[in-house]
Amino acid sequence: VSQSRYGKTPPLEDVGNWRSIELEVVFNSQDHLDLFVNEVKASPFRKRTTIKTDSSIEIETFGNIPREIVLSYKKGNEHEVTALCNMLKGKAYVNSSCGFHVHFDMRHKTEPEFKVIANRLARMVPALREMLPFSRRTNKYCYEPISRGKGHGHRRAFVNTTAFDKYCTRYRDWE
Repeated sequence: VSQSRYGKTPPLEDVGNWRSIELEVVFNSQDHLDLFVNEVKASPFRKRTTIKTDSSIEIETFGNIPREIVLSYKKGNEHEVTALCNMLKGKAYVNSSCGFHVHFDMRHKTEPEFKVIANRLARMVPALREMLPFSRRTNKYCYEPISRGKGHGHRRAFVNTTAFDKYCTRYRDWE
């Protein structure tokens, strides 16, 4: 379990077919975190998983441990996300300070093509918000449907386009 072996950029083969999901969770104890880390180390996606601290996550009980877990996977391998979540059962919980983000590999898209995709997704924000608990629909995160690129809008928008220039990924923020 470490930084992805691919660093910030997945391999060039299968360009456009990579996703990353960031899960913000709170582990019940150090023992539970250690168990989870050992399970991930034994998994086929161990080299594409990162576990790191996240100071934005609030803990409810002394001894709880906040972490952000990042899994990169190829389109079609969404079962890896399910497997990762199953590993968390009974070891971690989420609260109102936790969220998750999905990054999409857009290296194969031009900026105009990406803007079309992002605007289509932004039009779906009202429906997507309805799937969230009420407390998540009205909090300080994701208050804008879409950021408008560098210097235009907040990176915490529901559809965040600010990563395009830096990583050629687009990221859907579900906080």
